[in-house]
Amino acid sequence: NPFANLDLHIPAVYREDVKRYTTTQGGDGDTSVESSPFMRYVDLWAAAVAVGAQEGAYVSLDEKDAKHRFIQGSVLQGDLARIEFLQLLAIGHTGEPYVVKDSRKVVEIAEAYAAGGLPILMEWLDGGVQSPMTSLTKQLIRFLNEASPPSEANPTSSD
Repeated sequence: NPFANLDLHIPAVYREDVKRYTTTQGGDGDTSVESSPFMRYVDLWAAAVAVGAQEGAYVSLDEKDAKHRFIQGSVLQGDLARIEFLQLLAIGHTGEPYVVKDSRKVVEIAEAYAAGGLPILMEWLDGGVQSPMTSLTKQLIRFLNEASPPSEANPTSSD
């Protein structure tokens, strides 16, 4: 795990939101999957990274006070798919394959995409009358259909 000794951050302004939507933290006391669809901070963070990357929403966390350390990268131990995702994202962002040798840079890029993706993800979770899980699911289906429209050979319903 190249990120084991690095801190992972989210924008400080989203600290309470992230806490509210993760079951291990249960910010409002409700740890049901319907109210808190993500098991851990890192799961919500990774979703925000992916959404931010797909949307091209890159927001640098330069100011020290603007970010909140939520966990150390050791949480990714054994999670090869997520590690590779972060590395491939960094390569795609920089166009430089050797960026993976600089684990801090890889995390910095991921954090910037998470910062860009969090407002979108929070909007999806704040579903109004629907539960956060229902709203998130509907928005993810719509998002994925827009990101990769169904082909004629493999049509899928967007309902």
